[in-house]
Amino acid sequence: MTGADATGGAGAPSTPAVRRLLVVSDSDSYTKWGAALASALPDAWHTELALLLSDVLPSERQLAAALAGSRWAAPAGSETDRVVTAAAARTSRDKAEATASAPTQAAGTVGTALGTETAHATETNDATESTGAAKTARTTEASQTDQVTEAAKTARTTEATAADRRMPVPPHDEAELTYESAASNSRSVPSTARPRYVHLDQLVDLVREMRADAVLLAFRGPLVRVTAGLLNAVPDRPVLIAGFPGLTIPAVPKAIIYREQVDLVVLHSRREVREFARLAADLPAAPRFGLATLPFLPSRTTDASRRTLPDGDVVFAVQAKVPSSLEERVHLVGVLAQAARRQPHRRFIVKVRARAGEAQTHAETYDLGELVRDPAIARELGFTPPPNLLVADGPMSAHLERAAALVTVSSTAVLEAIAADVPALLLDDYGVGPRQLNVVFEGSGLFGDGAALAAGAWRQPDPAWLDDNYFHGPAADDWVERLEELLAARAAAPLPVLARRHNRTGGALRRAFERRKMLGSHDRTFAGRASVLVAVPVRGVVRTVRRVRRALTGVAAVDPSQPVAESRAAERVTR
Repeated sequence: MTGADATGGAGAPSTPAVRRLLVVSDSDSYTKWGAALASALPDAWHTELALLLSDVLPSERQLAAALAGSRWAAPAGSETDRVVTAAAARTSRDKAEATASAPTQAAGTVGTALGTETAHATETNDATESTGAAKTARTTEASQTDQVTEAAKTARTTEATAADRRMPVPPHDEAELTYESAASNSRSVPSTARPRYVHLDQLVDLVREMRADAVLLAFRGPLVRVTAGLLNAVPDRPVLIAGFPGLTIPAVPKAIIYREQVDLVVLHSRREVREFARLAADLPAAPRFGLATLPFLPSRTTDASRRTLPDGDVVFAVQAKVPSSLEERVHLVGVLAQAARRQPHRRFIVKVRARAGEAQTHAETYDLGELVRDPAIARELGFTPPPNLLVADGPMSAHLERAAALVTVSSTAVLEAIAADVPALLLDDYGVGPRQLNVVFEGSGLFGDGAALAAGAWRQPDPAWLDDNYFHGPAADDWVERLEELLAARAAAPLPVLARRHNRTGGALRRAFERRKMLGSHDRTFAGRASVLVAVPVRGVVRTVRRVRRALTGVAAVDPSQPVAESRAAERVTR
């Protein structure tokens, strides 16, 4: 039978067919999203999770955080669960130590920022003035800064205890890639309790082995393009699904083009569906769009007792891409430190996605956690951040349980805070617009500056903004309905092969380069290695020609800030 298996024999009561979904992901944020979305499916679905080997594969610690609350969450009492529990205990321990710390606490203590403050004015704009005055000093101290930063990274790793150590990265050797079957969870149709790890070369065989009815490609756009091309060639191919783990406003054409070979793209707000549909109307072909509440958001309820946290943490959600410059990120450290000085009764948590040596979806050129700990940055600011400014990792949901407020420049964590009824503050010191990845929050009522942060002037979202932006209510979700329509079409006849229509110049060499770029060291093909030697110089020439053409025609340079790093081009795409 094409599509899902039939259940029940002749004369037997009709029972729902077992549907099989394979989730394939690579990075921490896409794994979190894919696992959560699959966990929201009805009980009749059997789901499995595979991590595709690439250079952004999460560590075991990151994986445990990403899977928390999903079908693949670590069982209570497991080694992974013990590590996560130990990390939570460490956080409580750090709070007690920060509270008890004397003003002369030594700088550089693990878990605290850099020690205690020196006698300086408490106004937030001190950080700006100090930063400007220190530009000359930065030039002469550059080599010292690099040495100190490297030393801090080493110390950060070697001082981890058995309680909070990072779990080993899963085996990457092909001989060790085994599928770990586990006991079923509470779902009526069991799903595997641990993900498997696969090379790209093994993906097609995995889809066939599982007899998947649908495959969720939980990847960044360029890797969706690589994998969707392979799966479109599978006879009686499954329904192919893709989507985004967070904010996608403003929508850009290339985010759709990367996903032109999938059947369904899952979006998370009425506004996103509207804007993507508008862009798709100008393209020769586009997938269907389905609406789903962000799957890792808790049900939003207003509980007055939840907000009685006078000494709760202020959690700052780090965004890897904004603010982008080193100068702005140093300024941000100063803003956070000044706010922590003004509110010594509470902890200020700089919540990072990755520890030293761990990968994340978007590369963080200037690691904010390292900047907080760097003595050279303290000298540039002109004061030492206080001991209640801490750096921590772990699931955002756990941090929000103890939070009085969530602060960020731009992060999906704002939506998690809103859902948990935690006040929020979006810092607008670095601007509001596409480059800052925060244009979607215009009209939300959540923006404020560093002075508001120092004063503890938290914000609540405008109800009118919520309905169009991520809080439309589950009754409006239709992505499962769209998926069932596609499955019904597949049951009637094989789904058509979706052709790649854009960016085909270069043929096989281009495809080999795209694969190599996304898989990195896990691309085992000779063509991939060879493509780098040809494609990188050619790509540089093409980009130079484009810049010159824009300069001559007076067309502004395109905005490189597509919210999910899908595109460096926001201009309209020619057919």
